[in-house]
Amino acid sequence: MKNVIKAGKRRGEKAMNTLKQKAKNNRVTFTVVTILLLLFVSLQGQLRQSYAADKTKAPQKETAYPATPEGVVRAYVNEDIRGCGHGPITPSVDVLLQYVSGDLGPCCFDNVEVVSSYKITDVKQNTKSAKVTVKYNIIGNFFYDLGDDSGYGFTPKKEKVETVVFELIKDNFGKWKIESGGLMGEYISVNASIIIMREYISREKSSKKIREGRKEINLLKKYLHEQGGKNK
Repeated sequence: MKNVIKAGKRRGEKAMNTLKQKAKNNRVTFTVVTILLLLFVSLQGQLRQSYAADKTKAPQKETAYPATPEGVVRAYVNEDIRGCGHGPITPSVDVLLQYVSGDLGPCCFDNVEVVSSYKITDVKQNTKSAKVTVKYNIIGNFFYDLGDDSGYGFTPKKEKVETVVFELIKDNFGKWKIESGGLMGEYISVNASIIIMREYISREKSSKKIREGRKEINLLKKYLHEQGGKNK
């Protein structure tokens, strides 16, 4: 009888241990499932926020290549007078090369004409070639040393108009390309001159040159003010 009782007791303890183990396993499983659910909910929230942020971003539009000779010259001049190739803070000269077929000469000078404005005054075109006339309004010269940054400055002069005739041809892909005309980097806008001068001043150690540079920047700003700040 005692043996029967002992056997029953052992079976009972074994059953109890089995139940405890199952309960423990269930708790672990529940904990793991809970953690996974929390991670899933968190990731869903992050994905929704990311999707919402992407929807609010303005779509980036690729600039279409100009379809006309006048459009090509205007795009070229706009980039050129921004100071392409005139230092690390101005656009790369590569921006200009997409509009060019021929050799327009040097891409940068240490003494350039400062342009307050320009106008396209004439366009002559046939099926394969075109000529576009541009008149630049010159207000002075901008100088800087390309080698060691030893000098820079703006020298105003009597305003004058310079005329440049750009000659274009249509390439094998039907795009108009500039074959000859103004040299790359020969002209620079008032605004680009100010940007470059500020960069030079930020690296200048001479207090005298800093004062002179600031005076010349203020002089350039007057031209911007007269144009309503529209010079590029």
